[in-house]
Parts: sequence; structure tokens; C-alpha cells
Amino acid sequence: MAMPHRFKVLDNEQYVGISGDTFCHPHYRGHGYGRQLFKAYFEAQRGSLAVATTANPISEFIWLRENAISIGDLNKGFLFPYRSAPLVREFLLRRWPRFPAKSFLAFVAGAMRDALLLIKRMPIIAASIKVEPIEPGDDRLDEIWQPYKHEYLITVVRDKTYRVWRYSQAPEPVPSLWLVTDSVRDLRAWFSLRVKQRGIGQRVRVCELLDVFGPLGEPEFQRAVLVCAVRMAKETGADVFEVKGLNPNWRRHLARLGFSQRFFPSNPFLCKNMSDVDRAILERAENWHLCSADGDAAV
Repeated sequence: MAMPHRFKVLDNEQYVGISGDTFCHPHYRGHGYGRQLFKAYFEAQRGSLAVATTANPISEFIWLRENAISIGDLNKGFLFPYRSAPLVREFLLRRWPRFPAKSFLAFVAGAMRDALLLIKRMPIIAASIKVEPIEPGDDRLDEIWQPYKHEYLITVVRDKTYRVWRYSQAPEPVPSLWLVTDSVRDLRAWFSLRVKQRGIGQRVRVCELLDVFGPLGEPEFQRAVLVCAVRMAKETGADVFEVKGLNPNWRRHLARLGFSQRFFPSNPFLCKNMSDVDRAILERAENWHLCSADGDAAV
């Protein structure tokens, strides 16, 4: 299963396939069909680039055998727990058999410490910052996309067609979309949130940062946007706020806000008919801006 997206790659727009899942019947595994599937998938791409969100080590191994390259460090994810009990319970149920006692106790102690500290220091929204819900077709969002899209070398085209489909028509739990405005510096950005139930028995309520977009050269404003996202996510009643991927320019603020880091499988890409210069540009994570909204990339 794959989802084609319009990407802005350097100065051009092209279709990029984002693979989301692959499955082979257990009876036929080990016969090379998985590798054949990936080859057929790549050859069917309309553009010169394909991205695989590897859900497990086997699919990543197949891609790497096809000379794919991991996209920098886009496999980073971040968590901001609002309540520690559901997360610790989930870890106890799911992870206990996989870890030696020492590692397990260290993880639990660290998770509880982080959770207690985070609850005490919820970030504050500055007086000059306004956050409000907004509809995906609102023209004010195009006024953000058009001037700032050139600051992102590689990203999904976030125009009105994409936004209306992704935030109101796609068959997912309906996300919320928020506009953030700095009245002092006349800056604007948006972010989107989605709530899901996860874990054993669907016991953990997770709020995902589905998307965030705005200027790259305004670190104070970027931090303010993420502060708004943390506050709005808590109002959904979530146990934890989850952030995946993002341009490193955005990610650098997460640790200072109290997020803890975790890792996901990396994101390999394959490219054809591209120069060595373009391929080298694709390898650097700082040139990418992928969010969970981009085909639910799980980046």
C-alpha cells in the first residue's frame, strides 16, 4: 500500500510515492516476493523519488538491498506525557518480557521522573500569541504556505487542495486545525492535532502533532507555536502528546519544552534519474519537512 503525494523537491513539484504498508501471506514468505513487490512499487512511481516509511526491520532490509538510503535522522520521535500512570501501565504490559530487570527499572524510573517534571512545568503561551481554530480551506493558510514554502527544500505541497483533503475528507479521526498569530512580529503559522486510542485494550489516549508549518527563521515564534500545540493537546484529554519527524529546525525546541525522545524505524528513499548532487541533498535530514499528516508517514 502506498500513497502518492505532490512534493516540492528543491524548485520543482513532482509526485512522490510514500509506502505505508506491505504484507505477504505467511505461507509464501521467504521466497523473494517481498523484494519483487518493492521493485514493482518503485518502478511504478511517476516521479524520480520514492519514500518508504519502514514499519519493521524486514521491510527496511528489503529497501536497503535495493540501494535505498536512510533520510538522515528523521526516525526521531518525541513524547510529552501529561499523565504517567497509563504510559507506565502500557509499558509494564507490553515490554516486561523484552528487557532485563536493570534496563526495565531504569526506563520506568526515568519515565516517571520525566512525567512528574513535565506536569510541573507546562509551558506558558505569551501574551502576544493568539491561537484559534481554523478551517482547512481558509485563505489565510495559503498566505502562510506561499511565502514560506521556499524555506523548505523538500516537503509535501500544502496548498488548499491538500489541506481540505487531509484535514476534512481523509477517512481518519477528524483532526483539528489551529492558526497561531504573533501580533507583535506579524507572524503566522498553523498546526494540526489528531487524537487516537492506542496500546493494549486501547487504554492510552494519544494526541499526535499531525502537522506544523510556518517560517523557519523565527526560532522564538516556532517555540511559541509548539507551546500552543502542547497546551491545546492537553485540552483534548490526552495522556500523552506525540511528535514525529519534522524539520530539525522545528525539532530543536522540543527538548527545551520537556519532551523525551524515542526512535522509530528509519525512512529510506530510492531515487532514479537524479544527479549525485540532488541525491546528496536528499540524504540530509535538515532538508526535509515530513509530518505525520504526510501519508501518516510515521517518520
